[in-house]
Amino acid sequence: MPTIAEGPEREPHEPNVGNREDWDIIEAALGFKDFDPQRRKALCRRLRFIVDNFYPRLGKRMHEVRSSHFKAALAVLRNHADRLRCYLGPELDESWPTDELEELEDLALGMFLCDHYTVVPRPKRSELIDRLKELIGLIDSALQSLPEDRGGRPRNDPLRGVIYHLADLYREHTGKPPGISWNNYEPPKYHGPFLRLIKTVLRVFVPKECKDDNALGADIKRVLKLWRKARSAMDKTSACKN
Repeated sequence: MPTIAEGPEREPHEPNVGNREDWDIIEAALGFKDFDPQRRKALCRRLRFIVDNFYPRLGKRMHEVRSSHFKAALAVLRNHADRLRCYLGPELDESWPTDELEELEDLALGMFLCDHYTVVPRPKRSELIDRLKELIGLIDSALQSLPEDRGGRPRNDPLRGVIYHLADLYREHTGKPPGISWNNYEPPKYHGPFLRLIKTVLRVFVPKECKDDNALGADIKRVLKLWRKARSAMDKTSACKN
């Protein structure tokens, strides 16, 4: 009979989360054939721990930062750094970027910088300019290394993380690698115990993330491809150590 190690020593926030039918589906998918309230409690605690790692509560939300976001943010930082460099140490024939200043503001800045040149030694001023140039160079390198943002819907990384960890849980208790099947009967769709496990865990813990079987099946198929590759490498490493 499969057993389960308890997760962190804390109770689930909702001891009665889900209903008996949900837990019957979850436990059947993991290979449990009888009812044990203590085991179910431990399983609930462990699943809560997995889900909370990827779907934090208390109003927190995880976002995917795409390359277009990096490009926009780094471009703003580069512009500020370059304007500051130009104010503090303009190159020959380079004029101040004072388009954001009015006449008297421009004059006030010039008076301040005169004091700056008098008070701060030349080596210190040169060091600051060099650091600004170094920052601009780093930003330019980062901008060039960013991949093209092809648009489209962002990846759902929290969901993928949950699927990946539930794949480990599934193998741990069933002794079999997780998989997903496709039938061509009407209506054609994905099916299988691992899909039922994922679908029910989402329904119990993060109902807003529920999808239809085919959309969820496509996510599972993508994650399992990565999971098998990582698991194969880990198994080979363990075999070599033994």
